[in-house]
Amino acid sequence: MKVVYVTFSGRSGMAHYAENLAVAMASEASARAVFIAPRSDLALLGGDAPVVPVERSDKSWKRRMLELYNPRFYRRIARRIVRDYTPDIVHVTSDSTGLLAFVKAIRRLGVVAVCTIHDPIRHDEVRTRWGRFYEWYQAKWQVPAVVRACNAVHVHSALHQADLGNLYGPDAADKAYVVLHGGGLTKAIAAGDHRPAELKGLFQGRPTLLFFGRIEPYKGLDVLLRALDLLVARGVAVNLVIAGSGTSIGHRLPAGAEVILIQRFIKDAEIRSLFEAASLVVLPYLSATQSGVIPMAYAFAKPVISTTVGSLHEVVKDGETGFLVPPGDPAALAGVIERAVQGPDNLVRMGRKAKLFLEESLSWSEVARQHLKVYRRLLE
Repeated sequence: MKVVYVTFSGRSGMAHYAENLAVAMASEASARAVFIAPRSDLALLGGDAPVVPVERSDKSWKRRMLELYNPRFYRRIARRIVRDYTPDIVHVTSDSTGLLAFVKAIRRLGVVAVCTIHDPIRHDEVRTRWGRFYEWYQAKWQVPAVVRACNAVHVHSALHQADLGNLYGPDAADKAYVVLHGGGLTKAIAAGDHRPAELKGLFQGRPTLLFFGRIEPYKGLDVLLRALDLLVARGVAVNLVIAGSGTSIGHRLPAGAEVILIQRFIKDAEIRSLFEAASLVVLPYLSATQSGVIPMAYAFAKPVISTTVGSLHEVVKDGETGFLVPPGDPAALAGVIERAVQGPDNLVRMGRKAKLFLEESLSWSEVARQHLKVYRRLLE
């Protein structure tokens, strides 16, 4: 069986997802990861997977926009993939404005198409006008059309499968199958030895909280900062590291707190040092369906504080691999952080449980085996 994983990004969690899945699947079938991204993004890939970089131009923003919105570009890429790699399965793991054109082209070429939908319920807290339009376009038009066009839809939990049914009808739910979000480290991340210069300001001897990933309003960073205000008022001393590109943090940095802000794209070689410096990884999300940050934290044996939105509670075991708090509640979040940092030995124990849970239930090899069962059924 030949499987090609396609992602339309070379510098995000979506890229790591496709790369890890291709590496794991390679032990079970012939698998490749195809990255459709500008050259500048492709240079950031770790190179673990058998990667086929299908480059978009980065000569000018006008040319990039023409490619990004041109269905012919996606149909041409589909023909190239089928011609060069004769796949049995093409599995698309990320969004794109041309996703529908790509999937339809793959189907017309006689190849089975599978799509991962990471967020069946779109984020409505996006601030930019373009971002709001894109989310509306995805939810109202492209996602339901893609669900109809592909052979199967992969989602990360039974909750997501039910969401698809509620949004787009029972046929959408029937076409969906559930495999949890995989976790683990690429070789590039595991071997990363570059410590961001910003970490030199880390106050030694204090517990360190890590907020990792792209900064967006729905991720509730302002709630975490308000919780930090409360901790400062109580005399609880912690470091907070905020690492990721994105929008404004939405709240002033608390006075009297040790906050290190690394607001840029985090390279693979830097990720290891960030997680190893952390005592806890915090996800104060206001809305979400799932997150790749949780299995990343588990891979480094770090417990997680997460809100109960979406299906996050399915992978954060309260009191075992981390702590659960209600969304949008700074007082509750501050209380959990205060209790957690007062028991460092307990955090180490929880981190070990988190890593064991990852290895038993969320490892990429296990995720690949579950996908393979579905692929075989689709090819019967």
